Amino acid sequence: MKPGMLLFIFIVVGYFAFEIYAVSKVSYRTEPVYIFERFVAVDRAMNRCGQSGNDTKVDFDRNLAAVQRRAELELLEQNPSKSVNDIQAFLTQTERQQQAEVDTLIDELGCDDIELFKLVRGYENRARLNIHAPSD
Repeated sequence: MKPGMLLFIFIVVGYFAFEIYAVSKVSYRTEPVYIFERFVAVDRAMNRCGQSGNDTKVDFDRNLAAVQRRAELELLEQNPSKSVNDIQAFLTQTERQQQAEVDTLIDELGCDDIELFKLVRGYENRARLNIHAPSD
């Protein structure tokens, strides 16, 4: 086999390996629990550092409820031995933990920090989504 062909094969294999690695590093971002955590974080940031219109809040709350329901169903599927109450308790704990993290960020950096700005802006973006709760 010619050296040029070997180099080409090496580059192609390397490229695919890199792509697989990159996808595996960010795949958690599509997990329902992670998405729920992000919704809770931006909700807390908006409640403490921003103002939203009533329509925006209604839209956000609807999307948050849908995301929470998807997380519940995913956790129930992954953990069939757990009860609905166990799963809801876990999500409540997750919610409190996210809120505490945002509270700490606000206490340390203040509402004018760029990270808090991003969270508040994320609230508006998530409110614009049209997420539907899955049926049981």
